[in-house]
Amino acid sequence: MSRPAFAIVVRAAGERTEPLACRLACAQGAAEVAVVHEVPFRRAVRASFERGLEIGCPWTFCLDADCLLAPGAAARCLDEAVRVGPGVFRVSPRGAWRFHQAVLNLGFHGYPTDLLREGLRVLEDTGPDLKPESAVRRRMQEAGYRFALLDTVAGLHEYELGYADIYRRMRVRACKATRREYALLLRLAKRSRQTDPDYRVVHQALRDARLRPIDRHGLDALSREEVDAALARLGLNEKAPLSPAAGFERVTTVLDAFRTAKEARDWERFFLAHATLARPPRGPATDYAHGGGTLTRFWLWLTGR
Repeated sequence: MSRPAFAIVVRAAGERTEPLACRLACAQGAAEVAVVHEVPFRRAVRASFERGLEIGCPWTFCLDADCLLAPGAAARCLDEAVRVGPGVFRVSPRGAWRFHQAVLNLGFHGYPTDLLREGLRVLEDTGPDLKPESAVRRRMQEAGYRFALLDTVAGLHEYELGYADIYRRMRVRACKATRREYALLLRLAKRSRQTDPDYRVVHQALRDARLRPIDRHGLDALSREEVDAALARLGLNEKAPLSPAAGFERVTTVLDAFRTAKEARDWERFFLAHATLARPPRGPATDYAHGGGTLTRFWLWLTGR
């Protein structure tokens, strides 16, 4: 049976990895690869759905520009998605996450294009959300559609980012993170910051987020001046652009050598076990790290979590 045609829409916001992410996407055999530049992320989700409808392939894959695809990743994802069967709204492969040091779902989400119009309607009906694309997925699941986490390991997440990219993402991640996830990120950053400047940035961002949380409904309001000031405190100059010659070799080398960190194994198992649920279970593992106001933030600061 022939493979249905698919499009890839790259969602970018000036990341250092954007050119490489686009090159690797163009090598996946898509009928068309498009790029949208929109912030905040809610607008990027809307633009990517709209662009997929305009292109009109049976399947649309939305790729976040901080994700680098492995060779043949899109074809493997599509083959697995077709086997999932009818009634699916979204499929997502797995990927190696640099700063979590675990294999979690990758920001490369596949949608049957004829359902994107309904996805747009649901997006407009949802209020402000930390994770607008996940909010749409949950609402569609509640309406009876399915979400499938694929077995395919399709690429890398948060590798080769610039320092400013890392700082901004970790400030936002800290706001979205559960207590358990925040503690894991902080522990891994503390362990690696002496030998890897990327982790120095992660550590600084997590500490800044704990002491100066970003408003949940204004996640993209972090100014360039604040980011630059943080990097100056660390004594870091921004990385040079990635080489135009960079390609799949970096992705395959990392994936071949990747092993989940011992500290992350329980988190990886918990995350993957609950990834497809429309409503994850509540409890100590899923409470937002900064959801308890001033007292919660003081307790986190006091305990070093």
